[in-house]
Amino acid sequence: MLPIMSSMEISSSVCPLDWQWKIGAAVTVSLATMAAQRYWCNRKLNRKLENKREQCRKSLRQIEQELEERNMSTTDRDAILSLPLAGLQGKLQSGELRVEDVLRAYQHKALELNARINCVVESVPEAQEQAASCDRSGDRTRLLHGVPLSLKENLSLQGYDTTAGMQINVGVPCEEDAVVVKVFKRHGAIPFVRTNIPQAMLSYTCSNPIFGVTLNPHNTDHCPGGSSGGEGAILGGGASIIGLGTDVGGSVRIPAAFCGACALKPTLGRFSKIGSYSVNKGKTIVSGVVGPMARDVDSLVVMTRVMASPDMWELDPALPPLPFQEQLLTSSHKLRIGYYTWDGNLHPVPVVCRAVREAKAALEALGHTVVEFHPPDYAEVYGDLYVGTMIGADQGRTLGTAVKDDYKDVGIRIASLSSLPRWLISLLAKIVQIKEPVLSRAMLHMKKEGSAFSWFQQAAEILNYRRRFVKEWKRLELDAVICPVFPCPAPKTAHVGFLTTAGSGSCLYNLVNFPAGALPVTKVTPQDVADVNNPKLYQAKTRLETFLKNSCDTEQSVGLPVAVQCVTLPFKEELCLRLMRELETALGYSSL
Repeated sequence: MLPIMSSMEISSSVCPLDWQWKIGAAVTVSLATMAAQRYWCNRKLNRKLENKREQCRKSLRQIEQELEERNMSTTDRDAILSLPLAGLQGKLQSGELRVEDVLRAYQHKALELNARINCVVESVPEAQEQAASCDRSGDRTRLLHGVPLSLKENLSLQGYDTTAGMQINVGVPCEEDAVVVKVFKRHGAIPFVRTNIPQAMLSYTCSNPIFGVTLNPHNTDHCPGGSSGGEGAILGGGASIIGLGTDVGGSVRIPAAFCGACALKPTLGRFSKIGSYSVNKGKTIVSGVVGPMARDVDSLVVMTRVMASPDMWELDPALPPLPFQEQLLTSSHKLRIGYYTWDGNLHPVPVVCRAVREAKAALEALGHTVVEFHPPDYAEVYGDLYVGTMIGADQGRTLGTAVKDDYKDVGIRIASLSSLPRWLISLLAKIVQIKEPVLSRAMLHMKKEGSAFSWFQQAAEILNYRRRFVKEWKRLELDAVICPVFPCPAPKTAHVGFLTTAGSGSCLYNLVNFPAGALPVTKVTPQDVADVNNPKLYQAKTRLETFLKNSCDTEQSVGLPVAVQCVTLPFKEELCLRLMRELETALGYSSL
């Protein structure tokens, strides 16, 4: 006969197991709930992104169908596409070419190129009616009458989302055009496509979870750059003649350099940025600008004339009413020009140094004086003043909030480091210090405390550095500077996500707020491939420099464009364009 246990004995004997079971059940339910929530959130996100993609694909299919219905011969299309802007303007204004035919030619080329490199996110169907309206109009005097214009996706266009590659902005159509878009429309330009960007526009890649990856038109294993990567690609691929991008750290100059196009980053404050989306608008001391992009420098001149028209400050009264300074563009006064091939950070590959030396020789042959110039202490301040300001000042909170419920693209991973605990950032920086000193310095300056006090300190340091930079410029009595845009030609797409710190050469001129332009001057040759593989001429001492080397160390890189950067004092964009035009003429590079 079994002994009878009291209720107290029963309770004490089962209680431990009972609590273990309850805890296990609670954990299981909690994990299952979290998994279910994640599953439904991802499903909802996927549906949202796919709806957006389908909307964009539908706009492209609509244009494709219209082009099929209004067939245009290949000969006629090619004749239009081969015209430089001046020739196209003349034929449109004389009536020799119909605006609708020009639009069709560029739409067809854009669709064709997009199928290969994915540079267009959506078309602008209203362009067809705008073209027809131009043809009906008796007024053909506007400077850009009927000229197709491509737009970076972050520039507001009424009725269209400005996503910047982030789901948070999907389904939020803009109420009006960006000011710069309004100005170009007033002068007769017709926006016809919107082009791809990296997620949050904080990367030199060109990919995002909504629209995917854009490739380089010259070599699809390589990157078109960022953040105006779609613009660089469509211009370099000949499917647009003029375009608009934005630049906060080389974002029009680097894609132009990688894709064989031209671009100008204006002085902050000269042209309106109203309607230009930025994920970090509160960081005003180093802030993005809208910049023109084109296939040649003469086209940039025309675009800058449009941007410097009274329409600009009429629509944005906060701007200085500074008209186009023709005397700076047309002057024959000989210039005193500084040059350098290395800014103190990553060592450029030989072909980049060759491009600067050839530009130097060409300018000297034109009678200009060219002297050595070194940005003062830039290697020491780049991480602190630029990376610290743009990425670390708020400890990644602004970016983190924007992509909180999103898929994260590889391009924003380095920016995401700033949200880590400061002790962990310090540890990681020390770990990579020996092999990657430039990356280490940048990481150390991501660990700002994120307070108003530290922000004020950084702002003061930036203003002090600008004064030191101008002082050195004035000491050498410079009119301009030529230097690299980026330390290598277009990197391979698989590598560019690691090369955020390689953009220091372009970031410098956002930091000091000088106008800077990029133009291609040469291409990678078989000799350049041999030079980069010659340890006497180039030694990749870090992993990042190995990525630079890999951009042009095989025969497949032959033909990639190589650019130089031209820089002038603030509000002297016209002098910058003069220098760029002289170099383009002297060196004979053509994207056509």
